[in-house]
Amino acid sequence: MPDAPILDGNAAQVRLIIEQTIASLEASRGKQKASWASWLGIGLGLGGLVFSAGMLRSDVATANTRLDKLEQRADAADRTATSVNDRLARIETKLDLALEKRR
Repeated sequence: MPDAPILDGNAAQVRLIIEQTIASLEASRGKQKASWASWLGIGLGLGGLVFSAGMLRSDVATANTRLDKLEQRADAADRTATSVNDRLARIETKLDLALEKRR
């Protein structure tokens, strides 16, 4: 077995600094990858929120349209009922007048 080379103090410090630099670079690469993934997650989350808000807005618009149509239908039914009541009142008045003339 070959003997390990004898390192003087400066060589040991240089080796330690190089190892620390490499470890620091590897750690920063890991952080950059994690940062990229977190930004992607945030972007997808915001995209989902925008999509949900758009769908909610669409649902509200659809409900508003349906409500308008129901109100129009109710108004039309109300006008029809009013006209029927007016017509029945005229017929009733004519019948009352005809019955009074017969007596």
